[in-house]
Amino acid sequence: MGVPPPSAREEPKMQNHVAVKPFWFCAACANPWPCDVARPHIAAEYVGRGKLFAVDMAELLWEATGDLERLGAKPDGFELYCRFLGWIRSVTQ
Repeated sequence: MGVPPPSAREEPKMQNHVAVKPFWFCAACANPWPCDVARPHIAAEYVGRGKLFAVDMAELLWEATGDLERLGAKPDGFELYCRFLGWIRSVTQ
């Protein structure tokens, strides 16, 4: 088994950048999910379906808010908006 080329080693594997629910952090990098690595991969799944993308991300925002509240956290609405919805327009235009 050989060593993968540098480009393959440097590109993070998306399958590892998934949400750890109900905490909503990234399983690979421990950043708030969706992390910077997951975002372009998520967006790529919705090419040409920007409205569905927005609706699905809004549903995830709703789910995350409920999960975090059930854990006793006081989620910051603006921070959650930025994580789940604030970036999607830039990738769908």
